[in-house]
Amino acid sequence: MKREIKFRAWEKNTKKMYDRVLASNGDPCSIVWDCDRKDWLNFDECSGYIMQYTGLKDKNGTGIYEGDIVIAVLSTGEIIFEDGCFIVKWLKDEDFFNNVLSRHANCITIVGNIYETPLLV
Repeated sequence: MKREIKFRAWEKNTKKMYDRVLASNGDPCSIVWDCDRKDWLNFDECSGYIMQYTGLKDKNGTGIYEGDIVIAVLSTGEIIFEDGCFIVKWLKDEDFFNNVLSRHANCITIVGNIYETPLLV
């Protein structure tokens, strides 16, 4: 099954999330679309963070990205990319589910992300 490849970006200084991102490694840097300015902006590792879409949706149909904070039953976790796959890193170090995200995406709900809602982590 093919996975849609897309990204979003968190800009550190303005504390703004960008949903239209063309990501690349090295030079040239990634660029993001700023709807307010109606222009593409250069975006590098000093600007903020690029997060990749997992290709999965939560139980409400919302796309799941790296850095999202999710909840399942009474456990909260963060979506991370590790060892070639997306996993849920449970915050209380519980072995709730097998941590492989693709098996349990329909059981979780996104409640925020580590940049816009850091108090949830």
